[in-house]
Amino acid sequence: MVSRSTRRANRCLIVGLAAAFALAAAGSGQACTTAVVAGSATANGRPLLWKNRDAENKQNQVVYDDTGRYPFVGVVNSGDPAGFEVWAGVNARGFAIMNSVSYNLATTDSTAEGQLMRLALQSCATIEEFQALLEKTNGAAT
Repeated sequence: MVSRSTRRANRCLIVGLAAAFALAAAGSGQACTTAVVAGSATANGRPLLWKNRDAENKQNQVVYDDTGRYPFVGVVNSGDPAGFEVWAGVNARGFAIMNSVSYNLATTDSTAEGQLMRLALQSCATIEEFQALLEKTNGAAT
């Protein structure tokens, strides 16, 4: 069972993600902007991930997924309600992940990233578990 504080944190994340993506939708750039803020710099002592998602698909939605080991909330393209490609999210254990695509590189296909992040949210509670997942998949999403 998910604790009350975890449910509250998840609700805050959903509201924050919704606000961030509403602001992002107003822009027209093609560069994802991300920030990672250390817990020592936040009011509540918890680290913060922030992402402005600029991608070809401007329509996003937040989904809840409980099909893996850990339930999670994640940002997906609209039209992907099953959340097969997750671009940012956090699970019930507090493990959070996001990506930032660099459109100035030769390869811009980030589909595998979204699939790998979904798998990570479903199955990882720690950085060590995520590292083991990366080593197991050797960069290939399942």
